[in-house]
Amino acid sequence: MTHVISQNGSTPGATLDATDQSLGWFATLFRASPAAISVSTLTEGRLLEVNDSFLHLLGYTREEVIGQTSFDLDLWIDADTHASLRSSIAEHRAVRDVEAQMRTKSGEHRIVLISAEIFESDGPPCILAHLHDITARRDLETRLRSSEERFRTLV
Repeated sequence: MTHVISQNGSTPGATLDATDQSLGWFATLFRASPAAISVSTLTEGRLLEVNDSFLHLLGYTREEVIGQTSFDLDLWIDADTHASLRSSIAEHRAVRDVEAQMRTKSGEHRIVLISAEIFESDGPPCILAHLHDITARRDLETRLRSSEERFRTLV
């Protein structure tokens, strides 16, 4: 009987087991993350996978978003922001903490910080994006500034 040994000295079965384990960990991290995460195709921006936080943030079901683009779903308040974001991703292969306004299914506006990166696997190049909802923080900042201005007029 012949055993094939990989360059790192392990047997192929051990490598497969480690790969399966890594995929399982990734799937768990993806699903459990409080950040809204999406995977979309680089060329068309078609959503291939999203986590529950993404669905909760934007008010959609998985069936409504998979295979659609952000334009199909009318997610962008400002199309220029989306174009600039995609251009930056194409040029730098990644962006970090870009502020954007997005529209939920119900029409509500949400302010998000987007971090995204191009990655390549077995298929076509994709974009992994993380969205952090900062709407409540922005509302608090606005109220604080307003309160400070009122205080200054009293003093």
